[in-house]
Amino acid sequence: MEYQYNNLFQIEKENTTIILFTKKNISKKYSSVLIWLAGLEESSEDFLDMFIYNYNLFPNPDQNKIIILCGEKMKITAYQFEPNGDEEIPSWFDVRSLFAINENNVNLINFDDVNKSTKRIGEIIEKEAQYLKGYDNIFLGGFSQGACMSIHIGLSYEKTLGGIICVSGALFPNTLINKKNEKVPIFISHGDLDDQITKDIQQLSIKKIKHFPNLEEHYYPSIGHYIEDNTLADLTKFFHKYMK
Repeated sequence: MEYQYNNLFQIEKENTTIILFTKKNISKKYSSVLIWLAGLEESSEDFLDMFIYNYNLFPNPDQNKIIILCGEKMKITAYQFEPNGDEEIPSWFDVRSLFAINENNVNLINFDDVNKSTKRIGEIIEKEAQYLKGYDNIFLGGFSQGACMSIHIGLSYEKTLGGIICVSGALFPNTLINKKNEKVPIFISHGDLDDQITKDIQQLSIKKIKHFPNLEEHYYPSIGHYIEDNTLADLTKFFHKYMK
């Protein structure tokens, strides 16, 4: 399926996945890729505007491929007593508390789901690495629950990616960091007023990577749990610095 409403991008959908190339890139050949992970309850379509209206986010947009992914639909344990609590929604993993990450308790997160989602995303990374003949121009990022997955996968992955983007997320306390990835470029941004994944918990979660030489942290005093223009401006600088 192809969407027609934007004149700068080719927008294609494969099941729940959205793939973007610029319309100038008729051949769909590319030298870099961003794999973007949506958050809890979010679909891939929820991030379309962020990319199609920020054409210059990447240094060479006509040589870039964007893959937007959302989690598989599942019932969320924390919602079981809420209205429509039996409804299945996109999620990378089940949570037993709406504030599972804030409670800093890994037992509130279903890590079987995390591992299953990691396998799914890893298969996409490997497919892109085969096309690009390497991993150094593959960027993995996400928002909220998707950000938790991106930094978890990026730091534990057996190969070093081009960069990791964690927007309004946190690092799981039991993520096993691959020593090879200590120099990977990491972009972290967070709103000081975030009440879903608080800044305090986010800061606590990344203490073990604070010494990494290519870690960037960006904090926004009046921002809650969402992406805004300052985030995109800082993210543009990150991509222009590290994306080849």
